[in-house]
Amino acid sequence: MLKMESYLIDTHAHLDYFSDQHLAKILQDARKVRVKKVITVSDSLQSCQRNLEIAGSYENIWVALGVHPHMADKVNQNHLLKLEKLLDNSKVVAVGEIGLDFYRQYSDKSKQVWLFKEQLNLAKTKGIPVIVHCRQAYEEVESILREFNLSIPVIIHCFSGNSSQAAKFINLGCFISFSGIASFPSAEAVRDAATVTPLSKMLVETDSPYLAPVPYRGRENQPAYLTKVVEVIAGKLNLDLVELVRQTSRNAESILGL
Repeated sequence: MLKMESYLIDTHAHLDYFSDQHLAKILQDARKVRVKKVITVSDSLQSCQRNLEIAGSYENIWVALGVHPHMADKVNQNHLLKLEKLLDNSKVVAVGEIGLDFYRQYSDKSKQVWLFKEQLNLAKTKGIPVIVHCRQAYEEVESILREFNLSIPVIIHCFSGNSSQAAKFINLGCFISFSGIASFPSAEAVRDAATVTPLSKMLVETDSPYLAPVPYRGRENQPAYLTKVVEVIAGKLNLDLVELVRQTSRNAESILGL
C-alpha cells in the first residue's frame, strides 16, 4: 500500500473502450490504490472525440489525440486537419498514439510512415509531446525520430524491446514507458531494459484494457493494476517502491503538464 503522499499516474489507458457505468467503477477502484491521474489515449478520430468527452467529465483525466498506425490506410489529409483543430482543447497533453506497427501490418508500411511523420509535424507545430507506438519497427522509428530531432518530449509507450533498443531511444532523449508486459515471465528482456533506463526517463502505464499484468493476465486490464507494474520494476531495480512511484509521477507531471 502506498503512503498517502504518494500516488501513481497511468500515462496510457484507452478509457474510451469502457462504458460510462463501467468507467466510473474502474476509476473509483484506481483511486483506492492511489492511481490519481490517467491519460486516456486515442487511436482514431472517433476515439479522439470520445476521449475528449471523458476528459471533460473528470478533473483527473487528460487526453492524447492521434491516429494509430493500424488506421493509416483509412486516413487522408482532411482527417489530419480535423485532428489539428481538436488538439487545441485545454485537456490535450500529447499527440498519440502514433507510430509504426510492422508486426500486424494492418496498414501499408509506407502509409504508416506518412501518417507518423504527419502527426510528428502536428506535435512539433503545437509544441506538445508525442506518444509513440513501436512494434517490430525499432530501427525505422528511431531513424524517423532522429530525422525530426524533436525538442518536444517523446514517449515510447508500452516498451516491449530489449535493453539495446531502449538505450538507443534514451540517447535520443526519449522517455520509456513500461506496462504490464514487464510482469510476464517471458519478458526478461523488457525487465533488463528497465535497468538501463534512468529513473528520470521512466514512465509507467497500463495500456488498459489490454496487457493486464500478472496475476491478472487474461483479464480486462484497468488503471488500478498499475500497482503491479511498479512492483515488478522496483523489484528488478532493487529500488524502494515509493521512490519509483514518486519519480515516475514527477516525470509524467513535468513532461505532460499535469
